[in-house]
Amino acid sequence: MKRKTFEIKDEHIKLLRNAYIGWDDCEFGAPAIDCKRPYGNSDVYGDIARILDIKQEGDDHESYSEEQISYMSKLHNDLQTVLQIFISVGYMEPGVYEENDYCKWIPATAKEVKQEKIFKVLGLYSLRYLATVKAVDEYDARDKADLHNLIDDNFWHEDNDSWNFEILEVNEVNEDEDEE
Repeated sequence: MKRKTFEIKDEHIKLLRNAYIGWDDCEFGAPAIDCKRPYGNSDVYGDIARILDIKQEGDDHESYSEEQISYMSKLHNDLQTVLQIFISVGYMEPGVYEENDYCKWIPATAKEVKQEKIFKVLGLYSLRYLATVKAVDEYDARDKADLHNLIDDNFWHEDNDSWNFEILEVNEVNEDEDEE
């Protein structure tokens, strides 16, 4: 099965770096890009043109051509995928990325693909918990260990904020050590 791929361009990175990030207070709340003023002003095409140094080429030279509008719209709409890739890989660089799991992306070129290693994740919540996982780095190991869900399933608590779970350490281990 062919994996979904996406190319991040310099223009995507420039737009995302200029995005206006705020807090969306709906329901539980979450960080969000302002949907009315994604780059700070309500003149979205004007902001995109300013960020990318696009000159107006419309019929009256005071507006944007249909091609420019289409190009700017596509770049803006691409940011959903660009942001997913950035969050998944942990950095923003131009290049081709492929989706290796739902909304989990990796660089598509073999030399950039990070190999998974074995990590032991030790956590503490009244008892110590140990998870052994294959991951590309410490952050991925923390995510894959999913110790918070283990705690949640085994301990009743009135309020999620009332319990204090702590990851004590994340260590890479040799595959030989894991067998012991």
